[in-house]
Amino acid sequence: MVISRDIARTLPDEELLRYIKNGDKWIFSVLVERYQDLVAGIVMGMIGRCPEAEDLGQEIFIRLYKGLPNFRQQATLKTYISRIAINICYDEIRRRKQDRYSKEIIIEDKDMPVKTTDPETVSDIGKSIAFALKQLEPVQRSVVIMRLSEGFSVKETAAILGIPEGTVLSKLYRAQLKLRDILKKDLY
Repeated sequence: MVISRDIARTLPDEELLRYIKNGDKWIFSVLVERYQDLVAGIVMGMIGRCPEAEDLGQEIFIRLYKGLPNFRQQATLKTYISRIAINICYDEIRRRKQDRYSKEIIIEDKDMPVKTTDPETVSDIGKSIAFALKQLEPVQRSVVIMRLSEGFSVKETAAILGIPEGTVLSKLYRAQLKLRDILKKDLY
């Protein structure tokens, strides 16, 4: 049965996966549309705005596509994609540490919701937050991104990161303390 793009957009992930596995490869583009904001949020939160961010996003979807035949649907597709994104970001962070490149990237986040109309202030706060996030160890950073930026529950975050729920809570607590200290120094 052939379906239109409009109908495909309304189908649940499980049904889309069934179509893809039955040979309707074009339906994968519907999954890309559905999850591109999630992937962008994870990449930007973990790596920041940089020239490599778009390449990482593409790599995430390529890995997802290649991994779909082995996806057993024990977790949601959202969780599966998030896990792929986190793993690719970890790889990029490790690569940057080896290149000693990590702290040289400057990020400008103009879309950040801040109660000010001064564009310089907004840009400065965005840079401060991005800088502070880069000071966290990768696991802490991923917990902050998953919980506070992407809105995953503690249980979902634990499943995505492959760590116990208690570890999610403790990493989040320690990360928030560290972020507070870094931002206090940087902003005041």
